[in-house]
Amino acid sequence: MNTRRKTQLNKRSAILIGSLIFVIMISLAACTGAKPQPSPEIFSLAGPRLLFLNRSANYKITVLNTKKEPKKEGEVTARLSKEFAYISSTPKGVFTPAKEDSLASVAWRLGEIAPGDNVEIELELRAAATGRARIDSKLFFSEGEPLMAIVETQITGIPAIHISSYDTEDPVEVGKQTIYVIEARNEGTSPCTNVAIESKIPKEMEFVAAEGPTGFKHKSGLTRFEPVPILQPGEKLTYKVVSKCIKAGSAKHTAILAFDQFKQPIMDEEGTSCYK
Repeated sequence: MNTRRKTQLNKRSAILIGSLIFVIMISLAACTGAKPQPSPEIFSLAGPRLLFLNRSANYKITVLNTKKEPKKEGEVTARLSKEFAYISSTPKGVFTPAKEDSLASVAWRLGEIAPGDNVEIELELRAAATGRARIDSKLFFSEGEPLMAIVETQITGIPAIHISSYDTEDPVEVGKQTIYVIEARNEGTSPCTNVAIESKIPKEMEFVAAEGPTGFKHKSGLTRFEPVPILQPGEKLTYKVVSKCIKAGSAKHTAILAFDQFKQPIMDEEGTSCYK
């Protein structure tokens, strides 16, 4: 057999073997490679990913029947993590408060869902504590496996400090004293850190003394108090700067607040009439 004929036979054999392998692969795929069927019910849970403390938000649960026959005897449950407080739901569900060994939950009975129809449930919750909050929702029908939907929401607080100041005596006679009282209160819902107060007395006044929750340094009419490391929500700081009137005129005291969570200084002014 010549070389040319051998080459042609080898090519034909290779093509035949390749064709047989291809047919076998197709046959195996037809027998074992069936695609997974989609769930007959589409079940989803949607809500905000970020929520501020003490604010409320709505979460939506959706059940869609994609089958060709009606779905009956359904139930939806939603289990709420401890960071959430239940407010209401539409339609109204059966709320079960949290216990020592279980989380709070809400349950709804579903009526018949026709093919292509859907049921929507609105769930209103309040952010009761900071942290990573979570809702675990399940859908049950009399037939088939239950479906699950989960949503997580980060609950965070808002830092906010209010500063105010006043004088204990006004007007003030030259040679007499007044006290500038400065108050800083955390009116937000999260801690504020490195809270610092400065007191700037006017040229009509002379510094006498100061007191506050931390030590201070005074120079050229400016009193700087050392920062308070942390101020929790609802807590208040009080500072006092004693000043002596040395010159008649319209004196203006300035209190200055700074803390880590606010990028600009906050000022509060108090006017004092000095007379002779």
